[in-house]
Amino acid sequence: MTVGFQNSASPIAPLQRNAMQLMMAGQIRPAIQAFRDLIAARPAPMADDWYNLAYLLRCDRQFEAALKHYDQALALGIPQPEDVYLNQAAILSEHLHRQDAAVDALASALKCNSHFVPAWFNLATIHEDRGQAQEARAAYRHILDLYPDNGRAHARMTAIDLYHDQAVDALNRLTHVMGQSGLHAEDRAELHFASGLALDAAQKFDEAFVHFQQGNQLARQLIDPALAYDRAAMDRMVDGLIAHVPEQSGARQMGDSEERSAPIFICGLFRSGSTLAERLIGRHSRVTAGGEHESIPAIAAGLPSPATLSSSQIVQLRNQYRSEIDAAFPDASRITDKRPDNFLHIGLIKQLFPDAKIIHTRRNLLDNILSIYFLYFADGISYGFDLDDIVHYVRCYDRLMQHWRSLYGEDIIDLDYDALVQHPEMVMRAVLSALDLPWEEDCARTSNDNAAVKTASSWHVRKPLNDRSSGRWRNYARQMDDVRRALGDAIEA
Repeated sequence: MTVGFQNSASPIAPLQRNAMQLMMAGQIRPAIQAFRDLIAARPAPMADDWYNLAYLLRCDRQFEAALKHYDQALALGIPQPEDVYLNQAAILSEHLHRQDAAVDALASALKCNSHFVPAWFNLATIHEDRGQAQEARAAYRHILDLYPDNGRAHARMTAIDLYHDQAVDALNRLTHVMGQSGLHAEDRAELHFASGLALDAAQKFDEAFVHFQQGNQLARQLIDPALAYDRAAMDRMVDGLIAHVPEQSGARQMGDSEERSAPIFICGLFRSGSTLAERLIGRHSRVTAGGEHESIPAIAAGLPSPATLSSSQIVQLRNQYRSEIDAAFPDASRITDKRPDNFLHIGLIKQLFPDAKIIHTRRNLLDNILSIYFLYFADGISYGFDLDDIVHYVRCYDRLMQHWRSLYGEDIIDLDYDALVQHPEMVMRAVLSALDLPWEEDCARTSNDNAAVKTASSWHVRKPLNDRSSGRWRNYARQMDDVRRALGDAIEA
């Protein structure tokens, strides 16, 4: 967002001041109207107004309108147009799933400023999502040519190296970089996580764990205190959800303009196999893999927790969800919505879509916890930097899932990762049957495919099905002793 002020004597000044104050206060919809009033009142258009309005429309999830308003800011000659193209690329890639258009927008950003690192990162990410290792490497090398110590670029290069079984090369490169003085703390954190993964691949487990510990310690220091994991707040939220029983909608799928199948929601703990589950289900001829959507968390954020919805609210919010999905996947008949933390919102999902099936992915808890601890989530998952915090979160998750099962047991389908990688056909036959889908052999195919995938472990899930991640915690049995004791009966060692 940009900030620009009119001369205080101008009759436009009060309108501008009001619009800016509303935007800064996070009052999105009043701010949208205020900027529209401001634009209508100006004798000559200003690029900043259109940029700010586009930003607000994006916040309000009006993505197509946001793109058009960003175009207007560009047409008016806004300074630093690369920022505008970057924002457009994010909308196109993350929300509308128009990857080719996102690549074009990023190319435009880099044409404006070839040293614009965020555009190089976003371009590399799209290449990774598509499985284009060579192109992703080239983008990361551009970043490293500009900033040789950039920890994130080195970390992502390491992920590609490990996919190609080049752990030794990765370790040599990381060791050299970490030997440099003056590294920023965030770069060093990224490098520790990358080194840990490379050492794990080289089966140097004790050394790997030390790096993961150091990376997580740095990550805890870097996180915004306001975003730090709050165990008491998590307890209160789960207690509130359990104490509240959402009312079932009287009419099944009421308010839809036509009979449509409910989305297939896939959720569970992060790193529990949700991406693999979606890849296999999405191979079915009647299903479109939709990836991760923000729609349900965004709806939940605008409601009290826990929420009881009226019939009119259900129709409105269901249509809001449908419109976002249709904008991204206009030809899809049945779609998956893979968002691991949607397990928090199963009550809301079942109010909006009473017929919805919930695929709940799970795996050995020790493996799951270790996998969370070994991945750098930055601010995204604040509990992931401390094993005790992860255990607390897992216990809250387990309590809540037991509650949802008591309400919606038949509609919650457990998909066990460890069973899936060992017996893919048996597991997938059961899953498809529960989803009322006929059997198709592609859904248990163990070989890789070229489908795009958006996940932190994008390279790992591209490997053919294997059970190498099952029982991984045993390589770190000594380091996991306290976790095992804390989980107690919740696990089977």
